[in-house]
Amino acid sequence: MTQSPGYFERLIWIDEQRLAAGTWAEDAASVEVVGLDGSRSQVGAGRLVGIMRRAPALSPSTPGPCLEEQLASGELVVEGITATGEIAGEGVEIVVRNPGTEDITTCVPCGTVFTPSEEDSQELMVVQLTQATVPAGGEASLMAYVICIEADESIPDKGTAYAFTSMAQGKLGELATCVCQDDLAASVNPLDPMAVQLAGWMIAEGGSLGELVGSDSGGALEEFLGSEAAGALGGFLELLEGPAKDRLERCGIEP
Repeated sequence: MTQSPGYFERLIWIDEQRLAAGTWAEDAASVEVVGLDGSRSQVGAGRLVGIMRRAPALSPSTPGPCLEEQLASGELVVEGITATGEIAGEGVEIVVRNPGTEDITTCVPCGTVFTPSEEDSQELMVVQLTQATVPAGGEASLMAYVICIEADESIPDKGTAYAFTSMAQGKLGELATCVCQDDLAASVNPLDPMAVQLAGWMIAEGGSLGELVGSDSGGALEEFLGSEAAGALGGFLELLEGPAKDRLERCGIEP
């Protein structure tokens, strides 16, 4: 075994029945092949098929480089940022152009906040990492998974223009970082996206769902729940608020 700074490399061999590999000195999130060889192994009766090394996992909440940095450097150009009319889902489309001669991988990190061009629309916050490769001389669309963070403003209409503003701070930032660890699109629980959205409103507005519904604030909250549901009490309200509280508890956040 050859030891190098920051990782361990190990010969991998295969015999007639199985692929055999030694135990890493530390847990590895993944491995990557760094060489191939068809020669006989010096250990056992197998044949050397490659050299692999431990590859550090990239945190979904702290990737890089990402879109804003690439825009500032001129590597990429934004052609448009518009709402799709959805919340607690892929609610923002970002069309990016690559003026260069090489493909560029880009991303929109969790916690990114978009501000609308229209005053009565919601600010939107990214809660799932969005990544894409923009081909040289071409364009790509990044569909950002977002939640609304202003319960008393309207859900944006499809086509509403948006712009980057900042990264969410405080409890909203903590929620985005926490939710970023999950794959909401692959969740088997249909209440998960709704729970994240309601948890975001509870943090942003500083109250329980019951208090928000009882405030007659209208706006996105009423649109999201429906006018009849927004006025409902008792078991139905508990059904909605329970998953939101569970989400905040899992993330260690006090609303």
